[in-house]
Amino acid sequence: MKDNIHIGEVIKSCRVAAGLSQEDLAESICSREYLGRVERGLNAPTIEVIDSLSERLNQNIYELYSLLLKHSDIKTHIKIESMNEYFTYGKISEILPLLEECSADPAFQTGEPFQILMYGYALYYSLTLRQYSTSIDYSLKGLLSKYRTTDQICSLKHHYSNVDITLMQHWAVNICRLNDKAGLNILNFLLEYLFQTLSDSQYRVNAVHRFESKIIGPVCYNKFLFQKAFGIALSESDLSQLNTSISLMKKSSSMYFLPELLLIRGNIYKKSGNNDAADFDLRTGKALGSFLYDDTYLEKIIKEAASI
Repeated sequence: MKDNIHIGEVIKSCRVAAGLSQEDLAESICSREYLGRVERGLNAPTIEVIDSLSERLNQNIYELYSLLLKHSDIKTHIKIESMNEYFTYGKISEILPLLEECSADPAFQTGEPFQILMYGYALYYSLTLRQYSTSIDYSLKGLLSKYRTTDQICSLKHHYSNVDITLMQHWAVNICRLNDKAGLNILNFLLEYLFQTLSDSQYRVNAVHRFESKIIGPVCYNKFLFQKAFGIALSESDLSQLNTSISLMKKSSSMYFLPELLLIRGNIYKKSGNNDAADFDLRTGKALGSFLYDDTYLEKIIKEAASI
């Protein structure tokens, strides 16, 4: 792939893949002529235009453009996309041949490709083999390829990439799985970081598919589940974190783990006697859950939320 790719080429590629004409994509967003100039690299699109085009294309143009710039070798990009597909659809037990292929590829020895490879191994060992210590080792290898020591990993001075945050969450969860409360400290740090990032007035929380607005759900949910497992009583700060997480997720229209968080908050309200708020959250959480999940998983999260 050529090094001087411009964002207009990415937009055109996504448009063609979606089967849309320039008129279809531009409708109510910008003129067809403007879109044509953007696709030819003659105009730089505004943030608002890219957000609107991303929404219509159901594709995060920013992230795709960033990936293509980082992985100018198209073969590397295809392998990373294949790994992401395994992650997304939970095909972790089938991923080992791809991981071994990437391990022998020089392109995966440094940078973000190396971090993604380490995350793949971390998932494989935790979800398929249940070897949590080994999974932690791989998560740390990915993080320490960028940060010198574990003490330097959790710092509000850093701006973390999507892969950093994913590795940190997986690291924390597996520490908790080994009955070590230190994992909760990492989850709490991640929430603090995400609150700060998503509340920043310079940060476009409504940008399509922004990763931070998705990851906040599972981070918060895992934090509550493991607190319960460790027998730690809920506090006012816990409820504040829960409210903030739900608020930021709603603001960004992210439903990833939103049903779980609403069910947890509904049960907390119920136990405190706030029946109206409890009824609203429980009904909303169940309705969203029935839309997003199958009956078996919905029953599982309802039961888990009721136990917190």
